[in-house]
Amino acid sequence: MTMSRWIGLVEVVGSVIRQLWNGMLFLALVFLPCDIDAQAQSRRAVDQKANASAKSAPATITSAGRGASEVAERMRFDGRPPDPKLIFLAGNAWTIYASGPIDAEAGKRLEAYLAANRVPMQSHFYFDSPGGSLLAGMELGRVIRKHELRTNVGAARVDNLTGHSAGPGGCFSSCALAFLGGKFRFLNKDARYGVHRFSFKTPVASAVDVAQVASAAIVQYLRDMDVDTGLFTLASSVGESEIFEPTQSQLTTLNVVNNGFTRPVWTIESAPNGEGIYLKGERDTVFGMNKFMLLCDSKIILLYAIFDPQQREAEVLTFPVDYLVVDGRQERIDQARIFRKEVRGWINASYKLTTAQVTAISRAHTVGVAMMPREDSPAFLGFDSMPVDAGTAKIRGFIQACK
Repeated sequence: MTMSRWIGLVEVVGSVIRQLWNGMLFLALVFLPCDIDAQAQSRRAVDQKANASAKSAPATITSAGRGASEVAERMRFDGRPPDPKLIFLAGNAWTIYASGPIDAEAGKRLEAYLAANRVPMQSHFYFDSPGGSLLAGMELGRVIRKHELRTNVGAARVDNLTGHSAGPGGCFSSCALAFLGGKFRFLNKDARYGVHRFSFKTPVASAVDVAQVASAAIVQYLRDMDVDTGLFTLASSVGESEIFEPTQSQLTTLNVVNNGFTRPVWTIESAPNGEGIYLKGERDTVFGMNKFMLLCDSKIILLYAIFDPQQREAEVLTFPVDYLVVDGRQERIDQARIFRKEVRGWINASYKLTTAQVTAISRAHTVGVAMMPREDSPAFLGFDSMPVDAGTAKIRGFIQACK
């Protein structure tokens, strides 16, 4: 590469960074062709009011989705600690409501807010935002992931029972990226989530180069958040002044919404003692880690399951009934149990499988292990629907190799 081309590349990248931080590169803010201008007008109106209360007023997305009647200068964080009387039942998680446009300092302010208030990990985080700066949205998402906050969409409202609850809200444009920071992501039925093609607030030089760098940054961010890059394809398919709202089915397929369950990772690994290999399916959930493993012992397939018993390990160890669950169908396997024990707060159990059970697992779409106090119990501890499709080839290959 010649020196002149190298200098030109440095200038382009520098231009991208400056424009991103200054908020010039925007995922457009809401729904209508005039929305960017409308936001500017709203900001001027706020400036004219020149008082702190107006500047901090949260944006409200109505159920009609036509935007805010008053737009804040910057994103506001309103945290609600848990009711002390309910901590024993609901835990110590806070609920934080984030409202207004995503400004360049939103991530830093959230980081400071969480530290100052000692907000526990895995607290609940609700968005109600029209969007804002592209880079700031992704930075906010990374702060959310760092603190393992669980994201949703909704605006704070008064609740006579708990004091507050999430009402209808919207998360659009760069907010849609920030939302992905939650390891566990939910979307209430009355909430709205929308994406579209990013755009520039003002014309810039080297727009094509800037767009390419920005596109690469978005795609990498989606991968880091374990979201299908098909979301970027959907966003790019609509105009910069339009909003595309994916269906619930699309959001689930793209892993934008996972409802408290990460996608399982299926791997074949070596045993810790170096003797043989095993197959493992593992996922994290709001109820703790789930592991479904197959081991080969002298051409016999053994099942090994691990799960979080929700601090009820002593109780689970007394349960007499164990089920193998394949595609929702239960089959008792407690009579084939090799052992069941608690290890560092986790339930570990192993079983000898029949040929028919192994075959069923090789053809399954979901698998699990459930433990119950009695056969007709309406509740269980364990997991019953870990998706298998991504690991089907590995499962079948492992079973074949064990024969």
